[in-house]
Amino acid sequence: MEDLKELESRRAQIDARIKMLQARDRSSKRKRQTRAKIILGEVALNLAQREFEIFTALAIEISQIVGDRDRDIVFDLLKGPT
Repeated sequence: MEDLKELESRRAQIDARIKMLQARDRSSKRKRQTRAKIILGEVALNLAQREFEIFTALAIEISQIVGDRDRDIVFDLLKGPT
């Protein structure tokens, strides 16, 4: 019969493996979410560059949400190539 120390050791190994798998799962979800945001951003950018109403709506949202530090670079991208 296994003694207490062996069981505690196995439990520690299992707990470590669970934590590793949970971290891997969180990382995978973050990567998928980031990829989806990039794709959605590209779609929104393409629409905004073709449709003035969408451009206006995005410009309003950007001015309310995006910080001063990033606002100019976002607007430059939204305006498209010059």
